[in-house]
Amino acid sequence: KNGIKAGDDSSLIIDGTTINISAVNDGINSNYDLTILSGDVTIEAGDDAIHADHILTIGDETSGDGPTVDINSSTEGIEATVVNIYGGDINVTSTDDAINAANKDGAYEGELDYSVNILGGDVDINSGGDGIDSNGNVNLVDGTVQIDSAATGGEAGIDYDGDLFVSDDFQLNNNSGVSGPDNMGGMPGGMGGQFGGQPTGQMPSDS
Repeated sequence: KNGIKAGDDSSLIIDGTTINISAVNDGINSNYDLTILSGDVTIEAGDDAIHADHILTIGDETSGDGPTVDINSSTEGIEATVVNIYGGDINVTSTDDAINAANKDGAYEGELDYSVNILGGDVDINSGGDGIDSNGNVNLVDGTVQIDSAATGGEAGIDYDGDLFVSDDFQLNNNSGVSGPDNMGGMPGGMGGQFGGQPTGQMPSDS
């Protein structure tokens, strides 16, 4: 079933550990928060590779250091209501969305804004669905992201329902375009630069 499971109202912290998981269902699953501060994590999963119902954090907010995460196979790679990436070397291979701000149960709607916030690290995405998909906002503040994903059938490199912000310092190489609210296009593939004015929604300092 799941490789590592944290149940109701529990939080899981991984720090300085080498973990290799091959799971029929999720690789790592937490019913609340999940934090991966450091270490080496390798996952092959039949469903989500890394999932948290509430907040999923990768890397250290203070130092900007982070783990090495290799998701070699998954349906969806990284999923939570809020995904915060502060650092690390993260490689995601997925048949569906690679990084997804969503919660199937809608348990934290009203408490948290759906958001993917990348504030450091190097992320490499190879996805059969959306590269980054958010039911709310996407904030790309610092770090680098390489996206190779589906670009047809309603899929895109970045797909969001709220607002998209990409800072001038962010290094984005998106080969698959952007789909905004109501399937309206945003930035074309490969462009960086500012889009949307200011970071939006609940950034980590607000959570």
